[in-house]
Amino acid sequence: MATGYGADRLESAVQVQWFNKVTNLLLIAWRMLLIILMMADHSCSANSVGEFV
Repeated sequence: MATGYGADRLESAVQVQWFNKVTNLLLIAWRMLLIILMMADHSCSANSVGEFV
């Protein structure tokens, strides 16, 4: 039982690390998208970014 429990904990820890990596990548992509929208926003209309967020 002890070895199975340890393996389960290890597997869940790996899943948490993977989830954190994916979350960080999504946050970075979201920030880049917002920056691109803001840059395009200056050349277009001022309210488009506010509508997306």
